[in-house]
Amino acid sequence: MFEGKKILVVDDEPDLREITAFEFEYKGAEVITADGGKEALEIVQDDEIDLVISDVRMPNGSGEELLANLRAQNLLEKSPLILMTGFSDVSRDEAKKRGALELFHKPVKWTEIIDFVNDVFQAR
Repeated sequence: MFEGKKILVVDDEPDLREITAFEFEYKGAEVITADGGKEALEIVQDDEIDLVISDVRMPNGSGEELLANLRAQNLLEKSPLILMTGFSDVSRDEAKKRGALELFHKPVKWTEIIDFVNDVFQAR
């Protein structure tokens, strides 16, 4: 389903990071992981990333900071970002206004996020 696509998964919780990575690897994507927004920004700057999936709250650079940095450096076109959160830090509408493709709430319904990502890749 996602063969030839490179996805960056960003989450400070190792278990959630691994589960998310597994879901996309299982669908054929190459997955790179990072434990915070700072590391993720460096990866996007140095590599061809087709999609970033990031948690919102993280101590090593939040998902909101990552989104702002990607937007400021004009990197959202090549590496669009989806946010995931277990808290109501930011509304879906606000996240989209700031440049995110979507905001999913944890616990994530994997069929919804996989279908959404598939639609994103089909549209590109």
